[in-house]
Amino acid sequence: MEVDTTSLIQYDGPKFPRYYWAAVGAYLGSLSIGTALGYSSTALPGMKLQSSQLILTSKSLQSWFASILALAALFGGIIAGQSIEKIGRRLTLMLLSVPFVAGWLCIAYATKVQVLLIGRALTGFSCGGCTLACSIFISETVPTNRRGLIGSGFQLFVGVGLVASYVAGNYLSWPWHAVYATIYPLGMLCVVGALHETPTWLSLKGRHEAAMIAYVFFRQTPPESAPIIVKENQSDNCLDSFSSFRSPSIYKPFLLVLFIMFGQQFSGINAVLFYTVDIFHSSGSTINDNLATIIIGVIQVIATFIACILTDRLGRRFLLIASGIFMGLSLLVLTLYYHLSDVHGKSFSDSYGWLPLTSLAIYTSAFSLGFGPLPWLLMSELLPAQVKGVASGIATAFNWLGCFIVSKEFASYQDLVGKAGTFGTFGTICIICALIVAWILPETKGKSLQEIQRIFSPKEPKI
Repeated sequence: MEVDTTSLIQYDGPKFPRYYWAAVGAYLGSLSIGTALGYSSTALPGMKLQSSQLILTSKSLQSWFASILALAALFGGIIAGQSIEKIGRRLTLMLLSVPFVAGWLCIAYATKVQVLLIGRALTGFSCGGCTLACSIFISETVPTNRRGLIGSGFQLFVGVGLVASYVAGNYLSWPWHAVYATIYPLGMLCVVGALHETPTWLSLKGRHEAAMIAYVFFRQTPPESAPIIVKENQSDNCLDSFSSFRSPSIYKPFLLVLFIMFGQQFSGINAVLFYTVDIFHSSGSTINDNLATIIIGVIQVIATFIACILTDRLGRRFLLIASGIFMGLSLLVLTLYYHLSDVHGKSFSDSYGWLPLTSLAIYTSAFSLGFGPLPWLLMSELLPAQVKGVASGIATAFNWLGCFIVSKEFASYQDLVGKAGTFGTFGTICIICALIVAWILPETKGKSLQEIQRIFSPKEPKI
């Protein structure tokens, strides 16, 4: 079927490029993810109350409610990785809004624990798919000189969603909190539905005229420049996704992305996010638990906003190294606090009850400057277009597997080695990851996606 391109190929000028609307659609997915991640922190205390319609008194059930999201997200990432290749980035995002909304409604109206867990799993499935599809949707619609700023904004709005979830949890009962959370995926469905598919995907499918139309639509460039842009963004070839992993230009960036994903999750961030209130309560902090949670979330948003500005100025590599070092040092300070609290008892925690908040504030700030936003941005930049669906699906699943392991086993590991040992482990991992990043990660700032691919070609080995 021929598409009438007359009304679309016109140069309106770059007053408000439409790629910003692509970012808005993706950011609504980020808000959905942040709301889901922050939900358990404020909802679980309410679910423990005798007045609750569902009582989660079992530690095992509480652990599963917090962590099943990550397990479902693992499968969401794998399926979305295939979906973005077969039906496109745009339609994948639209379809992901359905389990998001269905999951929240299951939670809101659950009368059985099983339904509650199913709802949580559905939201987790969409979280996994959105972390992959949103990042790629942004990277394939925005120009090179805006990719760092707008791409880092993905994690910024995850943080905004977290804060909104913390605040909503203070004023809404957990069922109404779930109803409120449906706003974001519904918004994503409406905004993304009004946009075009990404030019890169259209080019890979051989739909070059449609790809040209999409470039003109998103970038609002003169029509005569669109064919040049489309040609530059076409993949050199369309190899079989799995067999092409034997090529160094494929497996090197893929393994690098997996390592960065490992660093993001095993820094312990989701243990902190899922159990923020419980951490402050058990630490003996004199600061109100819910207030401390909101403060941590606001600090994370501010730090991520700063990272968005700095990403295209200081570069991805520098921010990741600094992020890992400061995360590690702040967690080692927290380790020392827990150790001294064990030695000196309540008198020490009463005197230094502010220290957990300070350490975690530095930790979340450092995370938000590097290991928070940059793994997803680097995934969309480093992975070649011809394997992006398969490779990003595996990388996303790997990321959420790490999230599941950390969030599910956090309490058990803490019982085994104590709080000091737990945060000491996370801190050590952070510093080791920073050192390895300094050794193997090339800088991608200011480079087109094609220039980044050439870094890993056999002629120019970098790692």
